[in-house]
Amino acid sequence: MISPRSLQGAFSRLFSSGGADLIYSKLTYGYVVQSIDSETGDCISMQFVADGRIDRQTDGGDSFQGDDAAELENMEKECSLDMVQP
Repeated sequence: MISPRSLQGAFSRLFSSGGADLIYSKLTYGYVVQSIDSETGDCISMQFVADGRIDRQTDGGDSFQGDDAAELENMEKECSLDMVQP
């Protein structure tokens, strides 16, 4: 868990600079469904299915929680989860 002091500093940089100083990772948990051709063994298509669990982490691996995570979620633009097909 990220320390309150570190988190406060990260958010101070984020909001005082217009968002330029804080890069974080958004982890979407789920699974991949692959369609396989039984004759060739080739993967025909893939699809990512999100299960609704999301975590946001600093580049050091510390998670954002509570109001801080909600604030980041409110600022995020939609990002496609489409997978490149074989």
